[in-house]
Amino acid sequence: MTIDRGSSSIMTQALSKAARGFMYLQSGEVNEAERLLEEAQREDPNNSEIPFMLAMVARQRGDLDQAIARLRDVVRAHRGNPQAHFQLGLTLAGQGSFDEAIQALNDCLALTPNFTDARFQLGRIYASCGRWQESLASLEDALRLDPKSVPIHEFMGQLLTTLGQMDRAMSHFQTVVDLQPNSADAQCNLGAAYVNAMRFEEAAACLNRSLQMDPNSAETHHNIGVMLTSQGEPEQALPYLRKSLELQQDFAPALNSLGAALQKCGRIQEALESYDKACELIPKYPDARFNAAQMRLLLGDLEKGFEEYEWRWAHAPMRPFSQPFWDGSSLRGQTILLHAERGIGDTLQFLRYALLVKQQGARVLVECQPELTPLLRLTPGIDQLIPQGEPLPHFDVHAPLLSLPRIFKTTLESIPVPIPYLFPRDELVDHWATRLPKSGFRVGIAWQGNPDFREDADRSIPLAAFEPLSRVPGITLINLQKGHGRDQLDQFSQTWPIVDLGLDVDESSGPFMDTAAIASQLDLIITSDSAIPHLAGALGVPVWVALPIACDWRFMLERADSPWYPTMRLFRQTQRGDWGGLFAEIAMVLETLTSSVPQTTSVSINVSPAELFDRLTLLELADETTTDPATRSRLQQQREELTRRASLLGDPAEIMPILSELRETHRLLHEAHRRLRDVDLASPESPMLRDAVETIRSATAKRADVCGRIDGLFGSDRVPIGW
Repeated sequence: MTIDRGSSSIMTQALSKAARGFMYLQSGEVNEAERLLEEAQREDPNNSEIPFMLAMVARQRGDLDQAIARLRDVVRAHRGNPQAHFQLGLTLAGQGSFDEAIQALNDCLALTPNFTDARFQLGRIYASCGRWQESLASLEDALRLDPKSVPIHEFMGQLLTTLGQMDRAMSHFQTVVDLQPNSADAQCNLGAAYVNAMRFEEAAACLNRSLQMDPNSAETHHNIGVMLTSQGEPEQALPYLRKSLELQQDFAPALNSLGAALQKCGRIQEALESYDKACELIPKYPDARFNAAQMRLLLGDLEKGFEEYEWRWAHAPMRPFSQPFWDGSSLRGQTILLHAERGIGDTLQFLRYALLVKQQGARVLVECQPELTPLLRLTPGIDQLIPQGEPLPHFDVHAPLLSLPRIFKTTLESIPVPIPYLFPRDELVDHWATRLPKSGFRVGIAWQGNPDFREDADRSIPLAAFEPLSRVPGITLINLQKGHGRDQLDQFSQTWPIVDLGLDVDESSGPFMDTAAIASQLDLIITSDSAIPHLAGALGVPVWVALPIACDWRFMLERADSPWYPTMRLFRQTQRGDWGGLFAEIAMVLETLTSSVPQTTSVSINVSPAELFDRLTLLELADETTTDPATRSRLQQQREELTRRASLLGDPAEIMPILSELRETHRLLHEAHRRLRDVDLASPESPMLRDAVETIRSATAKRADVCGRIDGLFGSDRVPIGW
């Protein structure tokens, strides 16, 4: 065979330039690498390695489109090149084209099934798409090929932490520690996993070892700060979080965690600034965006706060519907599904928007927690209730309940307050009237929220803190606590009196049904932040809420009232964890109220003129239907007080016919509620039930219209009344 010496020389020069270009590429000198590789390609156009290296140059320069185009050319020319498929998959993923990236990596694995890094990267991309099970399967395949891969174990630990599988996550982080016993990062990651699992003693041991190995680790200082905040020591967390940021100024997670610690300390404006700085560094940082949204809501910026509150879906995506998300456009002639999404308190608070949606001309379906369906049956604006888990009927559009404030562009001035929008059943009211104490100023108390809620330790209150209330003269304390926390009653039943109505409350009637009937007859409710204040507020019952120094956003800052519930008064800690001082203040205010006003008028609250006349009309109707002398005397005293307040508003001639309409509306409501006593609520197709419910809905809408006209006559300035 004869060799063309000239061609061989050119090819040798081309290979030399390609090799030098590759060296420049590895050293980051992209421009020189590209110049040499392009010269090499012109001299040796059939060399398949050079286009591949040019694609890597384009990717390193940040030109992903050109890199992808060049890699596609390589794949088309050399379909058996697994590395080209692999790099194409990574580049497509960097561009956010995850479906195409997954296909490219699967093509790579079809050629080389034991390509560990391809399986690892495929698992990472599946995780980026939220395809958790496929991600775990791919990562497990990668670990079978390389059981000692530290990066794969670390990523598996992080993924399992995201999925809440803490035991499995810690197993992978422990494996990394076993593989790298002298690694500060390995100890730090294991410590962080223990923090997430709330195993603080083991977390502290790991994080202290990490800090000894690397005193300048920003990540370790950050995780110690997170641990201390989670343990309820945010003040002690602050120096560690600030040290973390001193070591790494652009550390967005540390800024987010600093915001959380400042928030726990009640330093809300500083917390918001820290969250915002984290968002400046990573604009699509879900945790920081959601945390900042809550701070804006806490500060009263509802419009921007609810806009940002949509970031709540980043970690727990909304379940998919084929129907579109309602964007606020016309609903005339359409059916909309409103669906509950979070806790019971959230559902009770935001169900008020159903009437606003109904007024848009829609048929309104509400999917809610199954336990709430009996209570919500008569809520205005709802055409059909569907318990979660049951098949959904036809609907055209949908919206989560907590997205409705954003859709309606709610501000502090436009919060809908159609109070009451929950109603106890009359027969349950009558039943509990015979079991409730007849004497004393009757105060219902509740102290414990859902212990599964991560922040419950801050908001739930030891029953012992309520003890000062028992020393207020003339007070009768009545237990409203169900489930968790009831065990605390045994500690105090012999030392200070609490009326316990028994374990049968809400058992046969359904959750909150008896509680609503009991609450409607109490003079006052004093409670921690749980579902109870939302129930009381929606019923229009006077309620005082004892709040921690870092309270939930819906109670906002510094104000003693709630724009969401006119009958609510807020009492706030001034020092973190000081429930004793707060309840001493509550007892003092309670004693002042009960000693300065007749026991029949209980609590001073602020209401609109419409609410004043509405309550007065209710008292007149109750007086007509009551035969008990003691009850009638109490009602008459309340009527006298409200009539006196009403007289101060003036007496425009137009008010008399409007009040006649209001009385007739309440008589219709009363009669419809009476008919419900004889209806089998378990039979939703009963004509009597449908008739009674329709009467209640139409009368409630009429009542809202009448009240609107009353406020139109007198204005909407709130009036203090005793109730």
